[in-house]
Amino acid sequence: MPNVCILTDSTVQFTQSIFPGHERVYVIPFELQETAAQEGRPFPGGIGLQKQLISPSPQEFIRFYARLSSEYDSILVLTLSSFLNPTLKNALLASYQPRNGAVVEVIDSQTAGVGLGMLVQIAADAASEGASLKEIDRRLRVNIP
Repeated sequence: MPNVCILTDSTVQFTQSIFPGHERVYVIPFELQETAAQEGRPFPGGIGLQKQLISPSPQEFIRFYARLSSEYDSILVLTLSSFLNPTLKNALLASYQPRNGAVVEVIDSQTAGVGLGMLVQIAADAASEGASLKEIDRRLRVNIP
């Protein structure tokens, strides 16, 4: 029986706190960094600082892959839209490393927030039913559009 887990990023928002397969879902965090405002660009509140999401690096993904590989045969990575952030690129770069003990599949969800959460829930439910990585991939690609 396939043993698949789902790795997503911290932009995910779930519509339910408990759902089938939730124990197979892992979240890689973003860093939140404050940066000075650029001159001529006003900010709400007028303080002059803005918050910026810093994507997990390829090295952080490699660490997650290594840890999850000890428990799972396959890791499905669902990230927020590649149009919004370079998270997908970093997850892909890390997936090419030969140190990964599990098969790693990286999918661009083309969404964020609740949309990403719904896709993760679909994947987790399928994984908990024993679906293969290929079958989960197929289900997701039908639902992404």
